[in-house]
Amino acid sequence: MPAAKLRFLPDILDEHFEELAFLWSQRRAALCSPIYTWRAFLQLEGRIEAHVQGILVVGEGALPLLEEGLRAEDPDVLFAAAYALLRSGGGRGTQLVGEAFFGSEGEKLESLREALAHGLLGNLEARLQEESAAGSPRPMSAAAAHALAFHGKLNLNAEQFNRLLRSENIEVRRGGWRAASVDVVARRSEVYREGIGDPDADIRRHALVGAAWAREAWLLDACRERVRGSKGEDHDAAYLLAILGRPEDSREILALGRNASLGPRRFRLLGSFGHPLVVEDLLSELTSADAATAAAAGAAFTKITGCDIASGSRVALAPEDGHEPDEFEKDFLDEVVLPDPEKARAHWKKIQPQFTKGTRWCRGRDLSRGCSPEDLDQLDMESRWEACLRGNFDRTWKGSALDLEVFPQRSA
Repeated sequence: MPAAKLRFLPDILDEHFEELAFLWSQRRAALCSPIYTWRAFLQLEGRIEAHVQGILVVGEGALPLLEEGLRAEDPDVLFAAAYALLRSGGGRGTQLVGEAFFGSEGEKLESLREALAHGLLGNLEARLQEESAAGSPRPMSAAAAHALAFHGKLNLNAEQFNRLLRSENIEVRRGGWRAASVDVVARRSEVYREGIGDPDADIRRHALVGAAWAREAWLLDACRERVRGSKGEDHDAAYLLAILGRPEDSREILALGRNASLGPRRFRLLGSFGHPLVVEDLLSELTSADAATAAAAGAAFTKITGCDIASGSRVALAPEDGHEPDEFEKDFLDEVVLPDPEKARAHWKKIQPQFTKGTRWCRGRDLSRGCSPEDLDQLDMESRWEACLRGNFDRTWKGSALDLEVFPQRSA
């Protein structure tokens, strides 16, 4: 290669590396995002892979930059370095990631766990298996278990796995349940019930989702009981009920949507439930004086009908604690786009007769009897995840939780 071109190579390599770190953080947020469409998500993944290849083509010349990245405090930079090293196919790169993983904790451990989940394990697999089965598990043991489960290579018996799920160390329990939420091995129902009763919200969430992927028959009734007992404050149980619930749950879901004490997030439940009965409630909230409430109701309306009702008028949200922001704070307040109530009502009047024929709608598509691959490819990423989870639970979709997280994705 001519010397003139070589001078630009370090700058180009830096750019590939920085973009990989940034775009992966975008992918992480996009996996269950109501903003990203399936097409936009695939485009994002294409950009990520292009930057990975830009690093790999440099070969050993990229090692100094990636080794420096392994020492970074920024979790996205650390992930990018570890992932690129693992993708290099073994040797020195895999050794460096292994040394970093088995000497890490906290946020650094989390970044390396994610890299191992998506990268190539190579000769690290045996040591990860040994760590995951430790008699006295630590956070690293749970991280190793998740990385292996992500590759379908976790080999723990029930006693070994339960040591993670029932550990007194909350970080171990969290990591264990994260692994259980993607591991395909069936568990005893009482283990899942313990998980959804855990005082930690993250653990409850992983246990609920894991039980749903495992098609636990008692789960819907358990969600109904938790929703009634908590009056909707158990948002994860309410959300799962909205995703998996039957038409006969419409009364419970409507009650949650009318419970103003739950705040704007209650409209997420109505949008995920998708029953035409909830639309009138959404329409009535589009003119709310509270901008967050109006915007959330509008987003749920769009999720169900597929009609974009954004008015173009942007409003800053008041601080959550209710204090009056000073001039400096006003520049950093979150903003929402207000919906157009008249446009929404006109559209609903037009489509209402058609919508009454179904019991679950999403983006204007009737999913009452399941979701076809063509339907899935037209949904936003959040709705796509919900439809796949529901399809798995109802045995109409043959994929798994891993199919919705692995890189790169493929059409369902």
